[in-house]
Amino acid sequence: MSATDNASLAGVTVKANGVVIEERQTACDLIPNGPARSFKPCPTFANWNIPVNTETLPDGENSIEACVHDLSFDPRARNSTCETRTIQVDNSCPSSGGTEATAIGAVLQSGNGLPADAIRVRSDRGATARGTLDGPGNVAGSTVCLYENVDLPGDGRELVDTAKVRNDGSFALDVDPGPSRLFDVVYRYDDAVREEEGLRLESVVVPTFKVVGRKMLHNGQNVRFRGRIPGPNADGRGISLQARAGRKWRTFKQVRADSRGEFRGLYRFTQTFGLAQYTFRARVKKQGNYPYSPGHSLLRMVTVRG
Repeated sequence: MSATDNASLAGVTVKANGVVIEERQTACDLIPNGPARSFKPCPTFANWNIPVNTETLPDGENSIEACVHDLSFDPRARNSTCETRTIQVDNSCPSSGGTEATAIGAVLQSGNGLPADAIRVRSDRGATARGTLDGPGNVAGSTVCLYENVDLPGDGRELVDTAKVRNDGSFALDVDPGPSRLFDVVYRYDDAVREEEGLRLESVVVPTFKVVGRKMLHNGQNVRFRGRIPGPNADGRGISLQARAGRKWRTFKQVRADSRGEFRGLYRFTQTFGLAQYTFRARVKKQGNYPYSPGHSLLRMVTVRG
């Protein structure tokens, strides 16, 4: 910091959200308990490195203000110039308190599937983020954090799990069943952050789908179905109710999910002669702002006598 009008700098005040967190003074040439020894008793240039402990600040936007001032024995009369900056704070992942790390690596794995940076799973199945933390010292007991970002416009990053590093440097973090998401694995020690970013989980939607009532019917009767698709953004999503016709599937009814993701439908048998078995399913296509890949339910069987 420097004075541009040939004045002198007496000190700096730093505030976080309007609260003073640090004050520093320059070495001014003053008579003890008396006046200044010259017309320019303080330096015209000063260089400060003032740390801001963000762990004491709330998450989100925070205002940091730095004000430099000239010499005045009355603080109310001194001239000041201030600059303000807005910073984003995220304290959701705690500082480990363990040791410095040099590298972190992680992959996703579901069940007995192969571990990879990107995996594809059913929406009703979870996964695990597995990895290792390396450091110059013993990293056992350190905390690593798992963040997720749902595949939706404007969705922010959210902490979903933490885990302790094992004696061999490995760790495992749980990924719950749900929508398609991006994951970041984070390790924080003091001001240093290590991240494994952009692990991708593609979620294939699997609706629940059940036959309501009897599964043995006669020609001319109706079979009723009910089911549910997972959220978020399930309200109003289209579901195709389908019956198998040979090797193909024929859609006999289009329904929409309610605010709980639930749907209902029925099918009337009119062309059955003798004894026949019908196979049904519910299928969901790719839809905008619905964070799932296309998929279908388990198959349901109904026997009909003509």
